[in-house]
Amino acid sequence: MKNKKRVFNLILLIVIVIFTSACSDNNSRYQVNKYMNSYININNKVLSQVYKEVDKLELNEENNILYKEALLRQFSDLKYEIIGSTMDTNNCIYNLEIEVYDFKKIVDKMEYNLLIDPSEYIEDNKFDKNLYDKAKFTNMLNTENRVNYYINLNVIKDNAEFS
Repeated sequence: MKNKKRVFNLILLIVIVIFTSACSDNNSRYQVNKYMNSYININNKVLSQVYKEVDKLELNEENNILYKEALLRQFSDLKYEIIGSTMDTNNCIYNLEIEVYDFKKIVDKMEYNLLIDPSEYIEDNKFDKNLYDKAKFTNMLNTENRVNYYINLNVIKDNAEFS
């Protein structure tokens, strides 16, 4: 009976070690760092995504450029830290804390101010979205206020490799 208990405890210990170290696999951690650094270093894929998504918005040329610059600054100045991980079958879920410029605060403040006093964005007696967007994107580009968010990244094991 005593030996069975020791064997059970040993097996339990091995299972705990496997599950707690599964996401400490260097390959899965490497994939997370590679992914995050693709944004920080603004690789071609990220650059293409930014341009494609901003171009869909049909902004005037000046605002198109301002918004792209703000987003690229946001990505290149991104800071992150892996704060934990868990394993779910063939997936490693990494918990990250990221620090970025607080664009949400800018948008919220501008929307509030627009409701209170829209006169700043009125031209020829009507709302001028281009003026509003220019102010918003300029504020985004120039802000120094930062905020932290918590995100999860799922790294999937495929053919014994994480990707």
